[in-house]
Amino acid sequence: LYAISKLTAECLGLSHAGLNVKCLRFAQLSGIGVRPGFLVTTLIEQARRGEPLVVFGTGKGEREYLYVKDAAAGIRAALEHPQERGIFNMGLGSCVSACGMAEAVSGVFVGGRPEIRLDSSREGDTGRWLMDGSKARRQLEWSPRWTLEAMLADMKRILETEGK
Repeated sequence: LYAISKLTAECLGLSHAGLNVKCLRFAQLSGIGVRPGFLVTTLIEQARRGEPLVVFGTGKGEREYLYVKDAAAGIRAALEHPQERGIFNMGLGSCVSACGMAEAVSGVFVGGRPEIRLDSSREGDTGRWLMDGSKARRQLEWSPRWTLEAMLADMKRILETEGK
């Protein structure tokens, strides 16, 4: 129902002729202050406490991510192109598995070989969630500036700077 409600709102907005409505579809957002319980946030918290990084299911499911700073730049790009209209996907342009994310978090936050534990008590992602962001790149002249590693390093810097 959640996806249907989002699609319905997009269709309603785009059905009005003469309005240059832009619907921005962000990949899984990551950043400081993102809702607790998401994979990246949880892994960072575990790494900072020196705990094993826990991944649900097989850890093979893949997702595309987007740093909140790139999302903000995407909103700015949409506003700077008032003549454009439509649905625009925004993400890194590549996927990472849950285990791959755990390895990346460990590399940035721990600097060593990660201890990753698979927890089969809860099902993890099993699919591959990758968006086609070519329309945003072409029509809004937007592309992500933050790689996965750079995003994690910036998040670490912010946490250390703020003493969190």
